[in-house]
Amino acid sequence: GNIGDEGTVTLARALPCSLRSLDLSNNFVSDDGATALSAALLHLDALEALHLGSNAIGDVGALALACALPSCLRKLRLGGNSIGPDGAEAVVLAAPGEAEVHVTLSGERRARASHARACVRAAVRCLAFVRGREGSLMARLPRALAHRIYALVQQTSRDPAWLAGL
Repeated sequence: GNIGDEGTVTLARALPCSLRSLDLSNNFVSDDGATALSAALLHLDALEALHLGSNAIGDVGALALACALPSCLRKLRLGGNSIGPDGAEAVVLAAPGEAEVHVTLSGERRARASHARACVRAAVRCLAFVRGREGSLMARLPRALAHRIYALVQQTSRDPAWLAGL
């Protein structure tokens, strides 16, 4: 059967640090499941392959995953999801240089402010988690990804108090 987001959350809590490959393709995993999985990725020091193709992951989930991709990752499959240009760019920029990344852009381009805010909200939550666990934000994220997240915030809102409401 398909585990969906609820199963992904449960599974993410139980993944062993020594896991080398994880395939959750075709399991109805959405942004919520991908965000839960991203917290687990920070502790998977041996993960070489992550397959999340043909699910319902969008930009929010892609940004959350991008914030937590392990440096040992060699293969990332995200094709067949609902990932737009921002999510795809974040994943590609965050993946280790040697990693083989497969991500296809969603046919539906969502440029609504509420969607962009949801993406930033997920990224900020993930970055706060990374900062708490790893010390330095820039030690964990490529500079280009940090700049892309900042640009998304700037593009979405000109109000500096907006981020406080996340």
